[in-house]
Amino acid sequence: MLCAHNLSIKKSPLRSLLLLVASIIAVAVTSPQSHAATIEVIHSTVPGHATAQVPGQPGEEFIKFWRPYRSPNGLYWGMKANADFFDDGQMVLLGDAGGNTEVVIIDGDAATWAPGEIVTNVDHQVGLDDDGEIVFGVNTDNNAGNDEFIMRWDGAFHVVVNEGDAVPGLAGVTFADSMLDAHILSDGTVCFRAINCDGLPSDSDTLLIRGSSVLVREQTTIPAGQAAGGTQGWDFFEFDGFYHSYDGLNYLIFGDLEGDTATDGVVVVNGNVVIQEGYPIPPLVIPVGSGFTGLREARMESNGDWFARGGNSDGRDFVVRNGSLLALTDDPVIPASSEHFDDTPPFTETFFMQAGNNLGQYVVGGTTDLADTNRDAVVVLNGTDVIVREGDRVDLNGNGLDDDDAFISEFDNDQSFLTDNRLVFTATLRNDAGTEIGQAIMQTCLAATVGDLNGDCEVNALDFPAIADCLTGPSGGILGGCDPANLDDDGDVDLADAAIFIEAVQTPLNVEVDAGTLASATASTGSYFSNGNDLAGSINATGVDPSALDIAWTVTASPPGSGTVTVFDPDQLNSQFVIAAPSVAGEYRFRLTVSSDHPPIEVSDTVILTLTE
Repeated sequence: MLCAHNLSIKKSPLRSLLLLVASIIAVAVTSPQSHAATIEVIHSTVPGHATAQVPGQPGEEFIKFWRPYRSPNGLYWGMKANADFFDDGQMVLLGDAGGNTEVVIIDGDAATWAPGEIVTNVDHQVGLDDDGEIVFGVNTDNNAGNDEFIMRWDGAFHVVVNEGDAVPGLAGVTFADSMLDAHILSDGTVCFRAINCDGLPSDSDTLLIRGSSVLVREQTTIPAGQAAGGTQGWDFFEFDGFYHSYDGLNYLIFGDLEGDTATDGVVVVNGNVVIQEGYPIPPLVIPVGSGFTGLREARMESNGDWFARGGNSDGRDFVVRNGSLLALTDDPVIPASSEHFDDTPPFTETFFMQAGNNLGQYVVGGTTDLADTNRDAVVVLNGTDVIVREGDRVDLNGNGLDDDDAFISEFDNDQSFLTDNRLVFTATLRNDAGTEIGQAIMQTCLAATVGDLNGDCEVNALDFPAIADCLTGPSGGILGGCDPANLDDDGDVDLADAAIFIEAVQTPLNVEVDAGTLASATASTGSYFSNGNDLAGSINATGVDPSALDIAWTVTASPPGSGTVTVFDPDQLNSQFVIAAPSVAGEYRFRLTVSSDHPPIEVSDTVILTLTE
């Protein structure tokens, strides 16, 4: 988890009884329900509040958070932050799945890898691997021309590259005064952007580095697939615009080409232009705008899914994933909703967030036409569920309850990530009077989870100590910090709460959903049936009586408008789903979800239909 509920560990005479009962549970599993999850603050900049304290720096408080980044497995996260001490206290934070946060490096520290030098600046993009190692760019106070570093930290500091080191494959060329946008691949390869390399002409001295090779060079490298047969080289790489999938098989670059500034902005995936200013994104016919109104952000997730957002020349903004449209200004926020995405002033952009996880799920954040201006910004999961909204109450003190005078005021642009079970994001907070009180990095589970007592969005053995040490017995009241363990809301924590918890853990959620496969097909009107293309939903529910499941099948198609899906037997364990797909070539995803209220389960599987011309 990223943020615990901070349950105090108190000794209880009933602890051994509960642990004895719990010991019969062989496998602990997740038990998600419909979304009503608490939004928990991990850290904040609220003056004087405990969440504003910088770990390991007594008395020092955070004053700003930058974009958070996750490890591919979602167990670790890292980010740049600022605090109210030396030189605005620039630092790199590392959080882990145990609820711990530590300062990796801080402005003013001794640069232990460079004796006698002091850290003076850290880059805002960091990269993490699945073991919690983190890479980042950093400067020292050395004025001798070698003060720039790309560092790797695994508990100790390791220099990856130092200013003045030779650039691989380019004789006589050395790294110079700016290296940033660092990220790391599964095999340990470190990638980054190097600006102003010495020994190269000034118009071609920026490089994108992958390990021991130059992946892309300014001006020299010419992306394929440019509109109208263009052959322009790279002119500029956007900050925070260089990514790889974790396996290293895919990469994304966001930047500008040489030539006409009305058509120079591009998103490039694996060397090919996938979006270009001045040209439409199918199936739209209006071209992408230029300059500030055009492409605004692009990123690639660890599984290789890529996202981009921007605006068209008609003023409508868009979010795209893997070339398919996810959301557009004036679209309903969720299907059949009377609330629409909207950028009516004071908003200049409709969308402020897009992120995906390894399961193919995604979130889109945008402003809307809701009349209540204190609630007109939303974050939508998979195009179907609003999981966070401006004005939502947040849990600031970590007691698991929404009992703090703290509400979401304004989401930060592009400062979020999505794991398989939670969304982490930053936003400013306000109180009930409407006064801004600070910024926070927060998390919310993608589904509310009864019995999740340590805030990791799962119910498993890690929750045992929390409820065991909170037991007081009937009418025994609630120990300090133990409010989340009062699962039946009766004012105490007793064996009735333990029974609810154990039922949640025992719920046999080793339920597997198989959505079948969809073969590529030629785009045409009509439907895709069995023996051609067929969604065949089936359930394998080991350890539970299938007849006891209260089944409900649903199908979510993305992007919106991907076609009509007919569910034959939505209340049966196995059902067929026939697609009446659109006649436009493209990639269409269909997510089958089976849910049950008794016991509470929600399991999904996604298939992709590719239609060619």
